[in-house]
Amino acid sequence: MRVYVWQLGYSTFKDFALHNSNISCRPRGYVEVECEESSQDLREHVWELLNWGCWAEKKPKEVHSRLDHCNGDVILKFEGEKVYHVCLSFGWTTAESFKLAINAGKSNDLAEFWPFPNVYKKSGQIKIIDDKPYIKECGSNEWIEITW
Repeated sequence: MRVYVWQLGYSTFKDFALHNSNISCRPRGYVEVECEESSQDLREHVWELLNWGCWAEKKPKEVHSRLDHCNGDVILKFEGEKVYHVCLSFGWTTAESFKLAINAGKSNDLAEFWPFPNVYKKSGQIKIIDDKPYIKECGSNEWIEITW
């Protein structure tokens, strides 16, 4: 059975630094699973497969996604089902539509959303000054406004 995967995250580093509500949802491929169990039982298995980068050196053959790790930031839809499964910080919830699934994921207070892999980013300390995000890169003493 094919399980379609979406991920919630930030499209810009500025949105990430501000931790604002500009969270996007992107398709992230699919995972192939045996359908002997119910989708509710398989959710954790799919989540573990999407986190293969934490426990394996090579992507499992079942994973057809660029994801190698995830948190409470994924939405799953099992082929043939009408509901969406939303990963939360602790456990799962279901939604009757894609829009409701995205809203459920975004309203997860404990979720940590990250910039998508193609987002330009730098490492260092981040600080909000007058509602604007600034970064002090490693080895620098200068705070630079994040505009990207």
